[in-house]
This record gives sequence, C-alpha cells and structure tokens, in this order.
Amino acid sequence: MSGSFVGRKGVSLERLQTLCLVAEAGSIMAAAKGDPNRQSLFSRQVKELETALRLDLLDRSSSPHRLTPDARRLESLARELISGVDRLLDEAKDRPSPVSIGAGESILQWLVLPLLCPVIDDKELRIRCQNLRSREIVEALRTRRIDIGILSARHQLVDLSSRSLAKYGVIAIGKPGILPAKDDLKWSDLDGKSLAALEGSGTLRRRVDQLSNNQAKGPELKLECTSYPQVIEVCAEGRMIGILPGVAKRAAIQAGLKVTKIDEFRDLEFELVLMWNHTVAAARGEVQEVISLLLGGSAP
Repeated sequence: MSGSFVGRKGVSLERLQTLCLVAEAGSIMAAAKGDPNRQSLFSRQVKELETALRLDLLDRSSSPHRLTPDARRLESLARELISGVDRLLDEAKDRPSPVSIGAGESILQWLVLPLLCPVIDDKELRIRCQNLRSREIVEALRTRRIDIGILSARHQLVDLSSRSLAKYGVIAIGKPGILPAKDDLKWSDLDGKSLAALEGSGTLRRRVDQLSNNQAKGPELKLECTSYPQVIEVCAEGRMIGILPGVAKRAAIQAGLKVTKIDEFRDLEFELVLMWNHTVAAARGEVQEVISLLLGGSAP
C-alpha cells in the first residue's frame, strides 16, 4: 500500500463518477449535454484525476477527445465500486441502523444492559454500546457520533435534550465477615481494613482521600482500580472493602457481597441523566424508542 493513490489531492468519488459519465456518453461534450459550465467542470475534474493518478485519461489527438485504454479500465473499476456501494445502501434500507449509546463501563454493565436486554429480542432494534468518558460522550453527542449518552447530571448542556434517569447514594461492599455486620457504619468502623477504590479525582474519590487524611481511624487504601466493576471483582476475590455508587448494589449482591452505607457518605448523591440530540431523535424513530425504553416507557 506504500504507493496507494488514496489521499492524493485530486482523487475523489465525484471525479471518478464524472469519468464514468464521460465514458458512458462517449466524450466530455456529450456528457455535459450542451451545458458549458458542466463541460468546463468535467474537463477540470478529468484533468485533476490525470494529474493525481499520473495517467493519461484522454486521447487529445482525437476530436472530440476519447478515453484512453487506462481511462477505460479505471472507469470499469470506478463503476464497480460506485454500483457496489449503491447496492449496499439499497440492501441496508430494510435493516434498522444501530442506536449508539455512550456511557461509562459500569453504567453500561449495571444499568443499560439490564434495562434493554429483557426487551431487545422483541424489538426491531439494534443497539451499539460504547464505553466512553464524560467528555467523550458530550463531544460524541454534539458531533452525532452517538445517539444517546448517559452521564452525571452536572454535565447537562443547553444544546442537548436531557431527562433524569436515576439517583444513587454511596455504598460500602465486602464479603460477609470482612464488612462489619452493621446496617449503618461509620468510617472508623472500618479501621484496620484494606480498601479498594476508583483511581482519579472524582467526587467519591475525593471524599475517600479527605477521610483518609483527616480521621485517625479508618481503612487503609490498598488498591486503586480503573473501573467500578474491578472494585467488585477484587472485593469478591479477596479481603478488601470497596466504596462505590449505589448503582453497583445489584452487581455486588450477585457477587455474594454484603452491602451497607457509611454515615460520612450520606450527603453524596449521584444523579444520572439521559442526553440526546433532539434533531436526531426526531428524525429517527428507533432512537426515540430506545430513549423511551431507558426511561421506563415514558416518552422522551
């Protein structure tokens, strides 16, 4: 591919299509159908192709100019490509295009999939889940690379539609016998325990660091994870205690872990919002349907 023509200035599908028109009509003049502006455009586009590909496409010794053998071969290849893409698009008309949902790994795993999996088999829908960070979700929504985003309420934007999806507090998780057998814990009740937490500088992690620095008694941070599912995994496999948003509760219980609350985190609440581009949703019924499913059946 070192000598590939792709990326050369002057090469485009539009110019290749012009070559096909000229070949079909027999000459540039005939392809332009008497329109001097089109004739000038077609002449320029063919010349640009010749320059970019370093091929003689017109036999200028004839009048009118005829396509060279190289041009005929190129026209055949171009027509095959263009007609092939057209066939693909025609075949795809009857297939639902995927609805793209962008969210963090834990939100996709613990919220989106449980909501959609029970109903997706009965719907004419295709879903594409993308693991993205908050800033990536906002950018992807604005550039229309995804249809729906799920992220913290603090990221709500005036140019995107949004609806509240869920609110969660903070939970502590651990194996029975590792996590103290109390329904309501204080940070000091975890003294001497090993703690697993999310890396970074998010709201929850900042509270963990604040308590670790300001209180004499409490757990010792031993492991920093890149995702909340990792926190659950290490707690299920070892003797650690994890601090997570309440959206993880169901997954933690399924992993055989005890779940409780800690007094010092009761004031923290995380609200998730569903965000989408109103114009995109209005034009695509399948996007509206997925939004409705995620909102529990209510209209977007």
